Amino acid sequence: MAQHFFLVCAFALLLSCQGKQPLSSDNADGNAYAQGFSLESHPDYELLQIKNPWTNDEVLQTYILVPQNLPLPDNLPAGTLLRTPLTRTVAFSSVVCSMMDELGVTDKLAGVGDAAYILTPSIQAGLAAGAIRDVGQETQPDIEKLLLLEPQLIMTTPISESAVGALNKVGATSFPCLDYLENHPLGRTEWIRLFGRLFGKKELADSLFFATVDAYEALRQSTADVKVRPTVFTEKKYGDFWYIPGGKSNVAYLLRDAGADYIWKDNPSTTNVSLSFETVLDKAENADFWLIKYYSVTSDQLPVTGYRLPVIGLTYGQLVDEFPNYGLFGAFKKRNVYGCNTAQSSYYQEVILHPDRLLQDLIKVFHPELLPEYELRFYGKLALCQKKINWRANFCQRCL
Repeated sequence: MAQHFFLVCAFALLLSCQGKQPLSSDNADGNAYAQGFSLESHPDYELLQIKNPWTNDEVLQTYILVPQNLPLPDNLPAGTLLRTPLTRTVAFSSVVCSMMDELGVTDKLAGVGDAAYILTPSIQAGLAAGAIRDVGQETQPDIEKLLLLEPQLIMTTPISESAVGALNKVGATSFPCLDYLENHPLGRTEWIRLFGRLFGKKELADSLFFATVDAYEALRQSTADVKVRPTVFTEKKYGDFWYIPGGKSNVAYLLRDAGADYIWKDNPSTTNVSLSFETVLDKAENADFWLIKYYSVTSDQLPVTGYRLPVIGLTYGQLVDEFPNYGLFGAFKKRNVYGCNTAQSSYYQEVILHPDRLLQDLIKVFHPELLPEYELRFYGKLALCQKKINWRANFCQRCL
């Protein structure tokens, strides 16, 4: 799953929605932030179109949503017919699982892919009880098991146009979940409105989305007038390259809205950009903060309980052991490196639906005076050594 998220980030691409005015809950028929789909309501059905992010101004897939309790209308447009609400599905996306959990419809899941990496408690409970089956990885699914489950819809996360609809060849109806290509954080969240319509939870999905918009906007406004915006860069080197989020990516939006000055804010890319270490050091050497996501499961870490208080397992010593030149960054020298261990945290499950929660974390890092009572949810300051008892404890005396 770690590799899956890495691929997702590396291939992320979509048009910027800067300047687009958000809708209110009183006008909930259009899209507020999402660029990847469109919904068109008709008296007897809804027309859902997934846009093609790899070819501008084209439709990738069309679905016709008709309630099960209504007769099929005459003269339906061309597209894949889906009788709603769906009652038996398979998901190869932890994001979809999280959205279904929020909507209270995880009982409509017959199977999931990469089951061990889905932290959603209701999904894990379903797997343990045998109500949900593990159908393998999206790149190598168990086709026989999939077909035996007889799902109405298989929700996938394709990373290229050629991967769309691959399961259709074996007689299964697939649905491309391209939320990961939205460049605005609230654009990703808005996909819950689409799933609300698939599972007969339209009103609930809309209310959850607009509540998140309100929370996010309130936090964004709190940093609008900050006088000092600390500089920040993110991630670390993988192999020969350092993949940094472009200046029009959802990460860039979050850092800006948290009151920070993102080092690559002027980069025009909505996706990740691969740079050499030397290039990153030249631009980020004197940055105030460094944010890292990493995946680590070690014997000395406590297991995560629910969705709170992940243990931070990476230390400054381990960071320079991995690559000594990390110690050249000013943020390292000033001990302003913050880490999120995605093996212990529900980061990927939560922040898609609740970017306001991640925004709180970032505001706490950059402007702690604005949220004096808030405790970090995803990130934690790196420890100086392994003798740090837990992620909020003080450093041991030897390291002070």
